[in-house]
Amino acid sequence: MDKKMTPVQGLVMIGTIAFLAIAVIIASQSYFSYLEVTEAANSCFDMGGLPIIEKSGLRMTYFHCNME
Repeated sequence: MDKKMTPVQGLVMIGTIAFLAIAVIIASQSYFSYLEVTEAANSCFDMGGLPIIEKSGLRMTYFHCNME
């Protein structure tokens, strides 16, 4: 028996692979954004300050270490 993939099965397979690739990309961007914010905040806390952080989406748009 020779099993061949139908066009619908091919589209489902390609769609699944594309979905997984996009999910991995979004998860990795989220993780690295978390690391960036955590590292900046921790370094500010280590200096005795209070971090002020603004984010837009997954990016840190503003950072200030308030040392008052």
